Amino acid sequence: FAILVSCLLYKHRSYLLILPLFLLGVIHPLSLIPIALTFLILFFITPHERSYLWRVGLTSGLLTIILNWYELRVYLPFFTEKFGLVKNIAPLEQNEISGQFINHIFFLKMTAVYIPLALIGLWHWYKKTKLFVIFLLVNIFLILIKIVFYRRFFIFIDLALIIYAGAGLYWLINKISRQWLKILIVNVIFLGGTITTVHYIGQKQPLISEIDFLDVLDMSSLPQNAYL
Repeated sequence: FAILVSCLLYKHRSYLLILPLFLLGVIHPLSLIPIALTFLILFFITPHERSYLWRVGLTSGLLTIILNWYELRVYLPFFTEKFGLVKNIAPLEQNEISGQFINHIFFLKMTAVYIPLALIGLWHWYKKTKLFVIFLLVNIFLILIKIVFYRRFFIFIDLALIIYAGAGLYWLINKISRQWLKILIVNVIFLGGTITTVHYIGQKQPLISEIDFLDVLDMSSLPQNAYL
């Protein structure tokens, strides 16, 4: 939500953009990485906006560092000592440091329904949505180089794809003259998404087995601060 608000405020060149960027830096610093890199790229390719982006970036950055330094210093060694890449982490820790979210195969399976529509929307509106195009490419790049917690960035790619898919569907519907065909296309897409979601929920398995869960319940002397 904060990222969408940031895009809207940037469109209007509002200094209120400082607020959502600051909130991202305090609530979830990792989410600040792709949007911060996006604005950094815009800083270099849009000279007439440099003054605005410099003030926004400097203010939100300083506020984040001052008020969230305690959490930021936890992530800092990953970038100062490991160059921010999962491959530089010890093998036994790489799965956890990758973000433990989803892998690219699962992501492609779940988004295959609307990727074609997203490509149509991207083709027709990329010139008018420069910020979002850069944001999409930045997240793809971060995943390809496998930055620490890179799997968390799949959600941002999904966000961009959904928006462009909506634009692509809008373009496609307007190209069809027959009303019944428009209704059919919309319903097929909606039904396909519903079936995919229901199937995924039905196949989802717990992270731990029932036997392991029962063993945990039997631990009467387990310390309150134990890590399982």
